[in-house]
Amino acid sequence: MAWLERFHILSHATGGMAAVRYAMTTSERLISLMLTDTGSATAPEMPGMEFTEEMREMHRLTAETRKTATVEEWMALARAEPGPFLFKMAEHPDSESMWGIFKGFIQRSDPVAIRDFMMSFYTDPDPMVSGLRQIQCPTLVLLGEFDIVFLEPSQIMAR
Repeated sequence: MAWLERFHILSHATGGMAAVRYAMTTSERLISLMLTDTGSATAPEMPGMEFTEEMREMHRLTAETRKTATVEEWMALARAEPGPFLFKMAEHPDSESMWGIFKGFIQRSDPVAIRDFMMSFYTDPDPMVSGLRQIQCPTLVLLGEFDIVFLEPSQIMAR
């Protein structure tokens, strides 16, 4: 098996969270790092949303519901509350096609695996600024116009 001594990382969203954390400890192996629509915290703050205990309980219940939910129930949950990740899909001029794509993803996925991943990965609200300062390779931070969740995290990483 060939081993690359140095390489580029191009990442997006959740993959960017993993990539930036990798770079915090191993940037000497990186030629460059490109982070798109992501942040260094794996549980970023949601703009305009303060998580109350009631919301946390609702999230837990929603996660439990998704454990046994049918595809139609998943879709109903997503359509009822698209949140900061799916809101542009809901507003799209051809939103029915967009929801169809999302439904296709859900149908081809293991809902229990998705839920388990979400509950184990998206847990750390710390942007790890001291770790960001350890990154030694050239780094490009890109942000999409409507990726409001990552506006502040992108600014933190760029600084």
